[in-house]
Amino acid sequence: MTLAEIAPYAGAVVTFIATWGWQAYVHRETRQERRETKAAEVEQHRDELTFQLLRAAKDEVAEARKDAKEAREEMNALRAIEEHFYHFEQALNHLEAVLTADGPEARAVAEKNATAFLARMRRLQQAKGNIQQEIQVIESAHRLDERDGE
Repeated sequence: MTLAEIAPYAGAVVTFIATWGWQAYVHRETRQERRETKAAEVEQHRDELTFQLLRAAKDEVAEARKDAKEAREEMNALRAIEEHFYHFEQALNHLEAVLTADGPEARAVAEKNATAFLARMRRLQQAKGNIQQEIQVIESAHRLDERDGE
């Protein structure tokens, strides 16, 4: 075969190779753009997911704080009930001691202890009343300050 016979085929081969190379180059850029676009979409999705997780975490913290506050209030109420039971039990013990005293000396000691217990309970009630009054004064002053601030 001579060069003249090969020339038409060579042109077609060169054109094919050039076209194939150009197509590969163009598709390479398209694939690269698709990869970059997909990476940007994935990153945006991750960011959105991160913000959703942060919002969910903040909501959980707020809910946990609310639950903790409710639990503290319940604990305070339970402590008060427990304290009442303790005082009631002490009163019953003093009553039993007075009722079951065997002699005048034992009865005098039991009555003295019962009287001291009653005095402690009166002082405790007075202290609770004083604390409640102080709280009311503070709350009233706070409300007045808020009203004056408006």
